[in-house]
Amino acid sequence: MRHLRPPAAVLSLVLAALSAAAPAGEGESPRLAVAKILESGDPAPGAGGGTVALVTWAPVAGGDAGVAVRAHVRRDGLPGLAARSWLLTPGGGVRALLAEGDPVPGSDTERVGTFAPPTLGPDGTALFAVPVLAGAEDRGEAPEEFVLLAPGHPPRGFARRGALAVSERAVIEALGTASVAAAGRFALRLDLRAGETVTPAFYRADPEQGLRLLARVGAPAPGAPDLLVTRLPAKPPAMNPEGTCAFLVTAGETTLAVREEPDGTVAVAARPGGEIAEVCDVSIAAGGGLAFVGRRTKARSDALWLAPPGGAPAIVLAAEDLGAMSLEAVALTAAGGLLVSGLIAEEGADEESEIRWGLWFRAPDGAVHRLLREGEPAPGLPGRTFHGGADRFFAGPGGTAAFTAYLAPGEDGALHTGLWLFGPDGEVRLVAAEGGSLTVGDRTRALKDVDVAGDAIRKSSGGSDGRPTALTARGQVLFVASFTDGSSGAFAAGLRR
Repeated sequence: MRHLRPPAAVLSLVLAALSAAAPAGEGESPRLAVAKILESGDPAPGAGGGTVALVTWAPVAGGDAGVAVRAHVRRDGLPGLAARSWLLTPGGGVRALLAEGDPVPGSDTERVGTFAPPTLGPDGTALFAVPVLAGAEDRGEAPEEFVLLAPGHPPRGFARRGALAVSERAVIEALGTASVAAAGRFALRLDLRAGETVTPAFYRADPEQGLRLLARVGAPAPGAPDLLVTRLPAKPPAMNPEGTCAFLVTAGETTLAVREEPDGTVAVAARPGGEIAEVCDVSIAAGGGLAFVGRRTKARSDALWLAPPGGAPAIVLAAEDLGAMSLEAVALTAAGGLLVSGLIAEEGADEESEIRWGLWFRAPDGAVHRLLREGEPAPGLPGRTFHGGADRFFAGPGGTAAFTAYLAPGEDGALHTGLWLFGPDGEVRLVAAEGGSLTVGDRTRALKDVDVAGDAIRKSSGGSDGRPTALTARGQVLFVASFTDGSSGAFAAGLRR
């Protein structure tokens, strides 16, 4: 990774975005502030020159390390646009991460193609999935591989599609998604091909030991070798900053929540038996706290279990406490906050159309807040209601949370997406919504699209589980917006005095 001194103009924008929206003081009424991080027309950060042409991917937060931003840059004197990415640190520094056309690690002839933003660890470890181009003009069917940029280590490639899988008699058929911890450690999902059979597998990796198998369909279940794995979820294992993994494996009719330490110690954290009838989702946080959603044996309803570091799991929320018929996904914060999605049944409902999505936040002090209920008014948008559940949701420090959701069709008949921020004062505030407008400083523009970090598989994060998050260490939410005038940019919104 190359450490660069940013131009003063860009540095001032970065400082404004990362410092202006500080948490409000106690007893004061906070207000939402939006600051620009990087926008089309700005000078490209760092060395190399050029002008930002498009910012189409959302920035990714990496705890105290800062924010990763990716943009298309129009280079001085060169045709076309090139993807480039940077790590912007809270102190105003800029570190170049990866650029389209960079050499692929370990190769003198291959180049990096156009890539998406990285998954970012809390120390600035960045993991990219990149297409590998055989030549500068190659735009054909390019194999993909993961490129790891870890502080104190040279860039390294992992898990190229078509290569032999480590310790398995198979080749890598497809790259899945990944979770990233500190010190270059990460966990990922791969599809492996042996003959005509393709099976998913979970791995963990680091710069010293390379890839190490965690679980594979058809192999003995980790922590329960008498069972054979029959299914793995699409989500990769969660991984906290210390490198501890948590993931689900299914063996026949039995789903286990498995915990694997960096030294290879494996334990089953939750499995059917006693009070637990079924395990549905699992999350882990810094320090080793673990939470999971499961179905209770006697009550035959869902509940949320929390296991503090070194402690036994205990129920902290039941579905009926929330007025929910089922719980679906959970994200755990380092402070013990819990964000959980689920389904709500209308009184006497017997039609699917009467089943509504909901999203709740349980603060570390035990207070529970409902952030979203399908069909209810959307905060900040008079006359508009939520349509479906939260598309992506994040819990962060200081009792903050953020989520995106669809709005019921308006006058134009289209489904628009909005972004909301939940603050420690218990209020849900609108940040931006498609079809509306966004004001930054003295400039107001009509919004076309709004997006945040994550993807259709990694839809939620508690901030220290290794998955992409839109919430910074200061409780700001990061997003990308495109406008009807053709401009686009990355922004930060937070509560301030």
